Amino acid sequence: MHKGTLMTGVHVFLDRSALASPERIAVVHRGRTITYRALREASCRLANRLLDTSLTRGDRIALLMPNHLASFVCQLGIDRTPFVSLPINAMAALPEIVDILERFGAKWLFVHSDFARHLDEIRSRSPALQGVVCVDDELPGASRLDDWMAGAPATEPMTGPTPMDTAVLRTTSGSTGKPKGVKRTHLCQILQTMDYLVALPYDEPPRNLVLAPLSHAAGSAAPPIFAAGGTHYILNDTSPGAILEAIQNHGITTMFMPPTLIYKLLAWPAIRQFNLSSLKYVLYGSAPMSAHKLREAMDIFGPVFAQIYGMTEASSTISIMTPREHDDALAVHPDRLASCGRGSVNYRLRVVDPQGVACAPRALGEIVCASNELMDGYFEDAAATAQAIRDGWLHTGDVGYMDEDGYVYIVDRIKDIIISGGFNVYPGEVEKAILRHPAVRDCAVIGAPDALWGEAVAAVVELKAGHTLEAQTLISHCKTLLGSVKAPKQVHVWDDLPRNPAGKIEKKSIRAHFWQNAARAI
Repeated sequence: MHKGTLMTGVHVFLDRSALASPERIAVVHRGRTITYRALREASCRLANRLLDTSLTRGDRIALLMPNHLASFVCQLGIDRTPFVSLPINAMAALPEIVDILERFGAKWLFVHSDFARHLDEIRSRSPALQGVVCVDDELPGASRLDDWMAGAPATEPMTGPTPMDTAVLRTTSGSTGKPKGVKRTHLCQILQTMDYLVALPYDEPPRNLVLAPLSHAAGSAAPPIFAAGGTHYILNDTSPGAILEAIQNHGITTMFMPPTLIYKLLAWPAIRQFNLSSLKYVLYGSAPMSAHKLREAMDIFGPVFAQIYGMTEASSTISIMTPREHDDALAVHPDRLASCGRGSVNYRLRVVDPQGVACAPRALGEIVCASNELMDGYFEDAAATAQAIRDGWLHTGDVGYMDEDGYVYIVDRIKDIIISGGFNVYPGEVEKAILRHPAVRDCAVIGAPDALWGEAVAAVVELKAGHTLEAQTLISHCKTLLGSVKAPKQVHVWDDLPRNPAGKIEKKSIRAHFWQNAARAI
């Protein structure tokens, strides 16, 4: 089947820009550059080479590499085929990597030489693998990418996907067990790109700083940059100084960061010495951001922040709070800084009670959404799919409310609610209060075992460099803001909070630390 002019995947956004500006730089990484023409041709070669193997429609092709120029070549190449990409976070532990490869039956693997010492074990424990290609070096038992693609046509493949074929199998964070495989169609990916372009338009080619793993949210934000003829600057060093220098030196206009990374930048003593005036959009997501920290960030970076609310089972664009809406909130509706925005153009949002009835404005309930961007189900798990999507609505598991103007506010995850002495305490509310203390860089609040209360509100905090903080001082600070019921009963200072490969705090492991000797875990 020849695809002709059909929009069958997000590679079409790259192709349009390659036709308009073939010699424009598409990606910069560690001194190497690749033009739009060269990136299009390389991805076509990769696609045609894959089609020349014994792979069949729907087979999974795994990508295991840190952010790299080859990440774009591989992802765009697979996108042109009827095969399915399976991105794996390069920071995942080896047992999780092997489990993903085996459980989802990966047939092909594109891997970086960083994993050379694990390659024998990966191959021995992944019986379905038919081929391994190293994207940056020569490895025993693996083909080198450039050699493997040599001779393949640099033209659009004659056989490709349909819009309803699965484009990518993304894995969930596994916070409640083993990661699930989420099937996302090519149509989902295309619509998600359009969400970005509608909410966050570009009047000139953007310069995007790639910091977060392309295997996760940063990957979903890449196609809009190609659509606008922009350039991706990949930075593997995520220290505050390196990030600020990159913004200044390259005139970065767009970037995505989780709140934890923004907090690190805000704590960097020399941040105001850098010229950040080129920035137009600083996207943040993956976790709610403290309104207090957001005000501080807007004071330093300017009116450039855009919050994206999403989840693997939907897209990264369930709702978007644009920079203009942030600016309006700061000036007129200060409480709205706590919002994650209104539903994107392809989404309908509701807040419902446990019976599925819509809640009144500002009443707490579960956030649910309907869209053509929802997943095409969990991989080989019909029961979990039916539980997640009911009557066409995806149940997010997030507690929140909607105001009279349709702005959505996330309060917490349903599973994270603390029940202390019969009272419901939302950790997110407590965390926002803690983050207002000037000594705190980041924090997590969980329910710890308590003989009297069942669960006690416990805070685990990271302090800014050079600061100290007494437990009672922080408890008093929270009592002033929240009252005694919601204030922490315990405060623990840790040097580093555990985080998953996407940068989100791992409350599951923190909770396990406190509950390991308890008779039960709530």
